[in-house]
Amino acid sequence: MITAITGDEYRSTIDAANAHLVPMLHEHGIRFLQVARGGQSTRDGYDILADSTAPTELIPRGAWHLGEEMEHALTLPQIVSGRRLCSYRAKGEVLDSAIADEIAAGRVRPDFRHAVAFAAEETWRAKRDSSYTTNARRPWYPLIEKRRDRTWCANYLKKALNGFVYPRSCCQFCCFQAPQAGRNALAARWRAEPEAGAYALRMERRALSTNRRMRLFGSLSAAEFVRTREISGVAELADSELADATTWTVVETRRVYRAASVKDPETGKSLRGRDGRTVKDPARKGDTWRSIRPHVTTSTRDEGLVALERLAAVHDTVVWTEGDQIPRVDVRVLPDRPREWPLTTYEYALLPGAIRAKEHAGFDREWRTALAREAIRGGGATPLPLAM
Repeated sequence: MITAITGDEYRSTIDAANAHLVPMLHEHGIRFLQVARGGQSTRDGYDILADSTAPTELIPRGAWHLGEEMEHALTLPQIVSGRRLCSYRAKGEVLDSAIADEIAAGRVRPDFRHAVAFAAEETWRAKRDSSYTTNARRPWYPLIEKRRDRTWCANYLKKALNGFVYPRSCCQFCCFQAPQAGRNALAARWRAEPEAGAYALRMERRALSTNRRMRLFGSLSAAEFVRTREISGVAELADSELADATTWTVVETRRVYRAASVKDPETGKSLRGRDGRTVKDPARKGDTWRSIRPHVTTSTRDEGLVALERLAAVHDTVVWTEGDQIPRVDVRVLPDRPREWPLTTYEYALLPGAIRAKEHAGFDREWRTALAREAIRGGGATPLPLAM
């Protein structure tokens, strides 16, 4: 049995595994290989946290954990092109590498069958999983084959464990843990583990500071969920963390919404002009490039607000706060109905903690080009300094 440790599992799930799953593996002499990503870069490889036929515990975290990546990037788990990037980086890449090494060492047959516990209602996950099979693995979905859904599995475990309700396994900030039918269970879990809810709120707040649409649960923010469900333990802990914060950062966020590339109808590849550059269609929106830079760091929230007020005065605008309670200064915003691309946005926000500068390679060139095109179109755009 092999598992990839993300490092941000609920404490209740770790405790349940150590109380029920690990002793079972130990009793039957089943080899339990625990691996985790070795660092931020793929070049860091993976670490073996434990490898034993007599395991004694589930290791909760390795040298790297997914939450660290999310917090540094000021983002939240997302689905891109149908793939859960967080799962792929924290689990998929790690498992593929570890299994490849097991095959190379002769401990696993090259044509091994990989049992994956997707429930009967998750055929879409099985279809996607089988589409990017690697290492010649043969995926097997026994629960789907036997038509065992999540409810059947939960009832089976409850009976087998003498009434113990085995908690769902997921990261504390998982964006898939609040479907309409599961919100009562999530509220109960955050009441029992308020530190998990406060952790999710902290990550969401940092992400919202650079992207006001970055709510943890899609249309529903974690903060709104806590407020409407009156989960006081989480709210109090989150408020206490903000009150105790000794580092605040005014973050500068710039975006370039690029024009879409023109594709060759036969090959699907981007067309290039005589100068070798990609041909763009200004009527269609393409990808977005982002630059995040710390403008100033302060030791208190009030000092950060003063810095925001100064920026607002420089740009002849105001400091304002949305429902997410994050103070902002909007310098440039997208028009309501954009008709031509590229376009740019420029804003500042105040968040607790420090941040690292991060931007797409070549961003400044794209920024200057987009500003020039906006000015040519007569939108009244004037080039702004890259940092105040």
